[in-house]
Amino acid sequence: MFVKKVNHHEMAKKAALAGFLEAGWILIVSFFFLISPVIFAQAGWGIIIGTMSFLILLVMSVVISALLMLGYPIYFAMQKQYQEAVICIASSAGALLSVFIVLAFISIFIF
Repeated sequence: MFVKKVNHHEMAKKAALAGFLEAGWILIVSFFFLISPVIFAQAGWGIIIGTMSFLILLVMSVVISALLMLGYPIYFAMQKQYQEAVICIASSAGALLSVFIVLAFISIFIF
């Protein structure tokens, strides 16, 4: 089977972008979790609808997160390019970790 060469620099950039997109998705989901009690408190069935929307969003978030963080590495693993898969996972996790570190420093030193 023919395996084409992969530019490791470009691959790491795409994987890091996936990590930053994951951080953006987490931000969107966090905003929804913050405003959902206000939105669903006005309805008579607010607790049930709020709980259902929370669980649906949680499941959808897990699916989207898995696609963002593991889609590219799984593709490489299926092509038996394990080194590239590990580089992708490390780049994505590094980008996500860097966002966490920046947020931690902001919360410690500013707030």
